[in-house]
Amino acid sequence: MAQFSFKDYDLTLDFPTCTFTVRCDSDYSDKIKNMGEEFTGLSEKLIKGEITKDYAFEKIKMAIDQLLGDGAYSQIFQGRDDNFSDASDVLIFILSQATTFFKQMKKTVLPTEISDSTQVIPLPNHKKH
Repeated sequence: MAQFSFKDYDLTLDFPTCTFTVRCDSDYSDKIKNMGEEFTGLSEKLIKGEITKDYAFEKIKMAIDQLLGDGAYSQIFQGRDDNFSDASDVLIFILSQATTFFKQMKKTVLPTEISDSTQVIPLPNHKKH
């Protein structure tokens, strides 16, 4: 008998001082996408001199807390002097790990067709590749 099992949507991120687990559901996917777009724009503004490095640094700190939970930034940098470059690296790590996780989940979550021994049945709203 076939048995349904729920997929594991938890992504664990390890840092030298702590570990965080985030649930990579559709809400988190939207948050990651929006955050990525926001910080692409932020870096462009920083390069053009439209914002200060201190302003960008504060936005990065807030973003890490938004993505991993209140106080995450402080936990990650516990016992370490924080700086703009390291904070940027942490944010890029979070965004890239989550993006990779979503890409992997997308490959396994939605099949594009159902097949049995006699025919292939395309699922609605999916293009056959």
